[in-house]
Amino acid sequence: MLFTSQYAGRIGAFETFSPQSWFDGPVPFRLQRQLLTPAPGQSALVAIRLCEQVDRPGFVRIRATNHLSEVLADQLMPMHSGQSASAPVYVDETLTRTLFEVFDDQGALLHRDECSWLWQINVSMQIHERQVNIQDDLSRRAASQGLGPRASKVYSKSTYRNTIHSQSSSHATTYETHARQKAAIEVPPPSADRWFDRGIDNQLAVIEYLRHELNGSSIRRALIADPFFGADALSRLVLRLDDRSVHVTVVTSWGIWHPDTGERTGEADNRRRLELLLDQASSVINPALRVVNVLRGQEQAFHDRHIVVYPHDGAPRVHMLSNSINNLAVNWPLCIAQLEPDVAAKVTRYVEGLAAGFDCVMNVALDTNMEWGTRYAGI
Repeated sequence: MLFTSQYAGRIGAFETFSPQSWFDGPVPFRLQRQLLTPAPGQSALVAIRLCEQVDRPGFVRIRATNHLSEVLADQLMPMHSGQSASAPVYVDETLTRTLFEVFDDQGALLHRDECSWLWQINVSMQIHERQVNIQDDLSRRAASQGLGPRASKVYSKSTYRNTIHSQSSSHATTYETHARQKAAIEVPPPSADRWFDRGIDNQLAVIEYLRHELNGSSIRRALIADPFFGADALSRLVLRLDDRSVHVTVVTSWGIWHPDTGERTGEADNRRRLELLLDQASSVINPALRVVNVLRGQEQAFHDRHIVVYPHDGAPRVHMLSNSINNLAVNWPLCIAQLEPDVAAKVTRYVEGLAAGFDCVMNVALDTNMEWGTRYAGI
């Protein structure tokens, strides 16, 4: 958003101002703005109070506007000698900005003050806990091209969120909707879709992108559906996820075919191999992880690859991957596309069903032959 005209005095949600010249000397009076408890039938009541009684008559102007910059009240009221508070100004709806001006009895401006009322403050804190060095094929290939630290170092962290709300009202919701619409017009958001060419640099870029998407400051959990999620995907992605505050469920479908080599193997052998790898890596896996292997008989139960992320607020978002995680930008370029909300809702239902051992499209129960880790305990 361009910080010009009416936004010139704003940095994010904070106000900037220049102190009056007389701040360097004795202050003739100080102002206290008051947002009082509304009377019956009123939604807002604002008044101005002076810390000291005025020693001469004057005038006080109070102007209140809403989130659309519509004027709710604009009154000029006398202040008599010895008076310390102005008469209250009643407003019919929730105000978001106020202007106070004080004039002497000759009409000279003595003080001018503006204030915006905040509806909500989001606070996110991340605590870094440990560093893990991963030495695998990706790390070795990255090191040979001078990109070693990007591939090998994972800094574990825990994310804590808190939100401070003002008094809730329908006007707050209206204001937030208007602000988001205004921001989308002024600064259109970039596309949520991503394209990654082949090459080691893009392989690392994919991991960094997914690490950002699976961040505890923005989401609480994620579902990854990938029928070929194997040992390579485990080390390539999961071991490089750094947020311990996110729960990740991986739904895979190892059958009689090896997910990394494509060779025919025994279904029990594949299951035991996956469990062994998870047990060995459990001490360095940061997110709370659950891995489920589902089959239709001995055959693969699903085909497409999706990542469903659940924000702290709002509906789940769904990313569709052009190829499996065990080959992120290795043999082929990778495209990650975010689905539109109506389609995302259907895919979310489908992937949640797979995680529960049910194919809602075919309306059949699936065989869950392995479940490792802890189930998500939240909503």
